[in-house]
Formats: sequence, structure tokens, C-alpha cells
Amino acid sequence: MRIAFWTLTFFFIAGISPRAVALDPVAPKAERVFGFVEVVSPLPESDLCTLIDASGARIDFKPGQMLKVPIGQYLLKVKLQNDEWSKQISVTPTEFNYVAVPGYGNLKVKTPNPASDTVEVYSEDGALLRSFPASQTETIPMGTYQVKVKIGAGGAINHPNAVNGYYSMVSKDRVMILPLATREIVVTF
Repeated sequence: MRIAFWTLTFFFIAGISPRAVALDPVAPKAERVFGFVEVVSPLPESDLCTLIDASGARIDFKPGQMLKVPIGQYLLKVKLQNDEWSKQISVTPTEFNYVAVPGYGNLKVKTPNPASDTVEVYSEDGALLRSFPASQTETIPMGTYQVKVKIGAGGAINHPNAVNGYYSMVSKDRVMILPLATREIVVTF
């Protein structure tokens, strides 16, 4: 108990906190010219990130990969399935930059015949935003949508939901897409 008291008294008198003594405030000189960047995106397997510096030099990498880069100002571009998101970032010495692509989520629709079924995404005002095969996961901006699924050529001609005798149509209103999440819809009969 006396030793702890005298140790704390020494640090108080000397004007040094015990925490400051334990930390190394300066990184090695060789490390001070680099910073770190990591990007999180909706579909890290297929998305591609690019850092572009002032001279136009490009560094390509995959989301989720921590990248050691020289300090400086960069334009970060993330190529999504149907979009490209960009942001200016500043890389400082020995600092870690974590960047999450905001405002995009994924929609995956499981159907009986994903190769021949089609998914259509409509805005709340009824405008068609995307049409894609059900076998694909689609990256779309966050929001609330109406999703229509056209079931392939196996649809029943006399079925009340049949359209032009070729498709059965399944519709789901108010499907919410949230950032960096996958919304999954299952269509069964």
C-alpha cells in the first residue's frame, strides 16, 4: 500500500501520469509515412475499391482487405454491381481509416427456378428501378420498394396471376432495404 502511494505521489509531483509513461507517443520513422485503409461494402466478393491519389496513381483492392498506403489525399471509388460510390479520404501517419459504403443494401430473392425467374424492383411511385434474374443478388440504395417476381415459363396459363400466358406474378409491397444488410425473400408455391 505504501509503495503504491509513493509511486502515485512521484508521478503527481513529477507531472507525469502513469498512463503517459506506458505509451510510446511516436511510431518508428519508417512507419510514419504510411496509414491504413479498410472498406466495407454490401457485396465484398464482387465489389472493387480503387484509391486514386493527386498524381492519378491507382491502387485497386477488395473490400475487407486492410491496405497500407502512403499518407496523403485520395479519392476512394467503390464499384458496386450497378453503381459507383466515391468519397474523398485523408490518410494520415499510422492512422486507421475505416470506410463503410453507406446507403446500399442487398436484395436476394429465392425462387423455384432462379435461372428463368425475373425480379423487378419498383419505387414507391411505381417507377421500375431494376430488373434482374433471381439467381443474382442485387445491390440497391436503401429505401422501401415494391418487388415483383415473374415466375418463368412453367407458369400456369389459366392461373389468375398469369401475365400473357407465360408468367405467374408474385408481388410484395413495402420491402425495406437497409444499409449493409441483405434482405432475403423466398417465393414458394
